[in-house]
Amino acid sequence: MAKDQEFSFFLPSIFLPARDFACSRSPHRNRPQRKTFFTRGCGDAEGEIIWGNFNWASSGRWEVIDADLSGYFDSIPHGKLLRIVSRRISDGGILKLIRGWLKAPIVERDPRTGKPNQKGNDQGTPQGGVISPLLANAYLNQLDWEVNERCESKPVMVRYADDFVILARKGNGAELLERLKRWLTRRGLKLNETKTRLVDLRQEGIRFLGFEMMGRRARRSQKWYPHVEPHPKSMQKLRETVREKLNRGTLNRGLEEVIPELNRQLKGWSHYFHYGNSTRAFEQVNRYMVGRLSRWWWRKHGCCYGQWNTLTAEDLYERWGLFKLPTYAAWNRSST
Repeated sequence: MAKDQEFSFFLPSIFLPARDFACSRSPHRNRPQRKTFFTRGCGDAEGEIIWGNFNWASSGRWEVIDADLSGYFDSIPHGKLLRIVSRRISDGGILKLIRGWLKAPIVERDPRTGKPNQKGNDQGTPQGGVISPLLANAYLNQLDWEVNERCESKPVMVRYADDFVILARKGNGAELLERLKRWLTRRGLKLNETKTRLVDLRQEGIRFLGFEMMGRRARRSQKWYPHVEPHPKSMQKLRETVREKLNRGTLNRGLEEVIPELNRQLKGWSHYFHYGNSTRAFEQVNRYMVGRLSRWWWRKHGCCYGQWNTLTAEDLYERWGLFKLPTYAAWNRSST
């Protein structure tokens, strides 16, 4: 078992040479230095949406299928998955190992006796393993090809794992949704009907990978353009994290200890959300950070007005080195 676990960490490097094995095909798949789904992060999937903004707007792809798969990782049929994997991997030993991981019995305790019971399984990928997300991605690879290459209406699908959206031209969304349902049914999958939506982005926004996507009109030309910014829930989650790091239990610490921790959080958040129309959100975060740190400083020094008055935004940025989220369009994330 230990050897199997140790080998599982090296398995991704075995898959990597098959660069198209689990790569979500997109309109920008031919750009230089593209990454496969084995190595890229959520930000790359979002980058494809932003990268394709002009194509998305000019071609009229305003209808969006905001899809949600029902219990995807627990529903993947082993037989069909193994057939897909065997097309790319010919080594019998590796295939046998993958089959063993998938077929490992499920251990459940009897609620009456408390004794463990084992039962076999023929679907689903084990959660928490290194190999699980790779196999789950591979199973949907064919869907990427079906949507982006075979559909006559030329929709655009962007996917990260089992989270995906399909951008369609006006009038094509309903037909695409029905085709999607049939494709999933043939492969033992189904949509979550209560969460899957077909929306017109000019009337309603959607949430995708932490971003809010919607259509807006330009003030002068009145032309529609795609607007993508951090979703309010993503903003709220950041504020909750900051409040936790600046709770009353941290009042015994100094700014020289607190700010480096906050900076790591802010830099990671800004690197992810720098795509699209993030200026307003970044300005809000900057104002929030100054206000929150000022209140923290005030409590630390017993609500002394003199201490409150000395801690300004300039002090936080210049003296204490608080990271200021960039709010200009020319920002390059590699420079931070």
